[in-house]
Amino acid sequence: MKAAVIGLLASLVLAAGCSTNHPVAQAAPSEPSFAASLPHPSALGSPSPGPSPSIPASPSPTPSPLASPVAVPDSPPPVGSPVAAQILPPATVLPAVPLCVAPIERYQDGNAGPLFCRSGAIVVAAWAYFAPADPHVLSVGRGPSLTAVESAICADGAINHASWPMEQSGYQLAAAYYGWNLVFDIGQFQQHGTCP
Repeated sequence: MKAAVIGLLASLVLAAGCSTNHPVAQAAPSEPSFAASLPHPSALGSPSPGPSPSIPASPSPTPSPLASPVAVPDSPPPVGSPVAAQILPPATVLPAVPLCVAPIERYQDGNAGPLFCRSGAIVVAAWAYFAPADPHVLSVGRGPSLTAVESAICADGAINHASWPMEQSGYQLAAAYYGWNLVFDIGQFQQHGTCP
């Protein structure tokens, strides 16, 4: 029993000695203390994941200061509403494809679109928009020669000052309207072709 009491007393003395509030070592006042920046162990509690770091939100895209887009947007063509077949001036024959009604948008480069509805029908408002700028291309007719199409493109560019994007749209409309099956790349012609 004496041994048990001595063991108990020794445990109490050790426990009392370990629970003193006196620091074992102190940093010099001029030295920054790394330990001072750490939280007290009792404040840590049970380990748990901290909040996930917040990622700064990316800035929202700001709208372009331009009044309208410069190029044709990549949005899908509109469904549109079909309309009865009719001759669209300056053409003199009925179109080879259906026609539709859908709103168009004018772009900053003078071009406009969409040209076609989702079904492939020509948007009547697009044809009407390009008619004053591309009357030669839009009136070439069915089965033209390559020379006739090139001459029409040159005439519209020279006389009406149609921009190259407008000429491309006019050509696409005329090719669909008349059902042209020409092996002709208007982009290549615009870069390398020659107009009189």
